[in-house]
Amino acid sequence: LTPVQLIHCINLLASISASGGLPPSVHIMCVRVVLGLTESVFPVAKTPGTSLEQKLKARSLVTLVLDCLVSKLKGLRMQAGKLLSEVKAERALLERQKQAVGQPKVSAETGTLSTEGNQDCPHSLSALQVPGEREKDLLDAKAMINIILSSIKPTIYIIMNYHKVHHQSMVQLAQQQGQPPPGAMDLPPNMPIGFTEVEIRLMSRLWSHALFVLRLVLYDTEPRVVCERFVE
Repeated sequence: LTPVQLIHCINLLASISASGGLPPSVHIMCVRVVLGLTESVFPVAKTPGTSLEQKLKARSLVTLVLDCLVSKLKGLRMQAGKLLSEVKAERALLERQKQAVGQPKVSAETGTLSTEGNQDCPHSLSALQVPGEREKDLLDAKAMINIILSSIKPTIYIIMNYHKVHHQSMVQLAQQQGQPPPGAMDLPPNMPIGFTEVEIRLMSRLWSHALFVLRLVLYDTEPRVVCERFVE
């Protein structure tokens, strides 16, 4: 992708992921693609021929991605408690229905117990094996959180090193033109060095939300891998 195409793609996917009327699978796909495209921001800074305006726009995309991730985790945090309680209630109902299906029925004609189970129950055993709607929502929430936690490190690395990569490209350009290389801190006035104040605030909110939504991931999940990833 060209720098302009990259900027348009990330802006488009971020706006789609902000829409609340789409199914969770679309949100998961958009976040996954956005995080994948974020890694393409580095080549924009590396290319000597790229204009400074395009480099700054590409760098601002990382802030947009962070804001997108924060909004996703915030939404999950707001619904975490309700979702878990509804999943527990759904499982309890499912268990009661399974027991009802498996209970023998007293025949009205003979007064004997039927060993075929209660056929009057409206739920068949095959239907009761399918996860409920809230169970599916929990799985979608886990998938979203795992994608964010597993992909946030490259985003942080880009923020910390984007200005360095830009400086290296300017050094290469100066060498090609036979000019003295710029100093290490000889950067454009609008080029951030590491995290901006806005990004620091976004990161603090991201980890705060992530800490609270961990209970969604840890529900019926081996905690060691999840916790190690979060600590890392």
